Amino acid sequence: MNKALIAKLGWRVLNDKESLWARVLRCKYKVGGGGVQDRSWLSVKSNWSSTWRSVGTGLRDVVNHGLSWVLGDGQQVCFWTDKWLLGKPLLDSVVGPLPENYEKVKAAEMWVNGSGWVLDRILPHVSANTRLDLAAVVLDNVTGARDCISWGECSDGKFSVKSAYELITRDHTSRPNMDSFYRRVWSLSVPERVRVYFWLLGNQAVMSNEERMRRHLCDSDICQGCKSRTSRGQRCLLWQFGGDGSGDAGMCFGENGKCRDRVRFIKDLSKEVAVANVASGSKASRTGRVERRIGLVKPQSGWVKLNTDGASRGNPGLATTGGVLRDEAGEYCGGFAVNIGKCTAPLAELWGVYYGLYIAWEKQITQVELEVDSELVVGFLKTGIDDSHPLSFLVRLCHGFIAKDWTVRVSHVYREANRLADGLANYAFTLPLGFHALSVVPIDFASIVREDALGFTQPRQILL
Repeated sequence: MNKALIAKLGWRVLNDKESLWARVLRCKYKVGGGGVQDRSWLSVKSNWSSTWRSVGTGLRDVVNHGLSWVLGDGQQVCFWTDKWLLGKPLLDSVVGPLPENYEKVKAAEMWVNGSGWVLDRILPHVSANTRLDLAAVVLDNVTGARDCISWGECSDGKFSVKSAYELITRDHTSRPNMDSFYRRVWSLSVPERVRVYFWLLGNQAVMSNEERMRRHLCDSDICQGCKSRTSRGQRCLLWQFGGDGSGDAGMCFGENGKCRDRVRFIKDLSKEVAVANVASGSKASRTGRVERRIGLVKPQSGWVKLNTDGASRGNPGLATTGGVLRDEAGEYCGGFAVNIGKCTAPLAELWGVYYGLYIAWEKQITQVELEVDSELVVGFLKTGIDDSHPLSFLVRLCHGFIAKDWTVRVSHVYREANRLADGLANYAFTLPLGFHALSVVPIDFASIVREDALGFTQPRQILL
């Protein structure tokens, strides 16, 4: 835990560009002078203070292992050796020999504006799955954003002590399938407390010295009760069949009786909560649902409605997106379907927004109502996103379109009002990799277009 807390300071030294103390430390100890990839500044030197030695330990042992990159212009990211694609370096997915000096190749050198990745230099060295991963990521040469470091252990790219601690204590050893063990535990003809204890053992939730040592919380796994290395399961059996109860089981279900009867414990706890509620005069609020009819709402006169949706089978997995433009009468004005490759569901949703805005701009539409059925994506488009977020590269590109000389309204809708875009996204799974413009609605979705134009609605239970 101490190392995780120290790693937080190290992360701030690397990532905090505003704080004076971080700027002073970076200057004094030449942090990242040759780039973050240059680890020479982490070598211990004689003039280092004891405090900085500790911070350096956190940087070496924790931050370096969790450090990831978010692509901007690709000038800093090393294409083969840095972690920028799904949290792992491409070097881990190489299937053939790499060219000379591959470790110095930047991402920008493998990208050509207007055509994308230089596949003839990439495909001979990577698998087909890696190509699908690569197809969902682009360089940002439009907004001028630079590459940014990110914390790869969190989905939002922000450092947390919890994720750092989990990284340090992560056990990569293979574990057996415990399903049969749990079934046997719950079928035992023994007191409830014994079944619960065995279940805790299986989940490594009993904080014995053995478990504390595994989590790096103590230096010895010797039991303080019996002064031996008897396993947790053996101590449990000794306690159950006449042992002295001085082990873990005795601590969990000992003479103090705090956890002797789980049912009684829960009843006592619920009684305390009920008394507290009565004393405070509060009543448990009940959240109900009410049925509403949901359907497409036609845009106002002079506006065009853009509905987009994304789909991912696996999250991350094979991903697609689709979108449709409709006028004030609800008539089909154009659409698209994109077989993206392999990515997460939010990234697929953002690709739908990007392509939809691109098509609307090319059609010289001046007033667009953009509707998305993902509240997360709507939040990104309305409030922005931190540069360290893994999706920031595409959010920036979408904001670049929204900021153009036109009017774009962004709103969230339920899936019942987004059926056609949802259908086109699933239709894209049957199409080859890439973008497909649909000037005419596919025959399988003509009925949805008619129903939306006629004001057809579907019931949905809405949370109050």
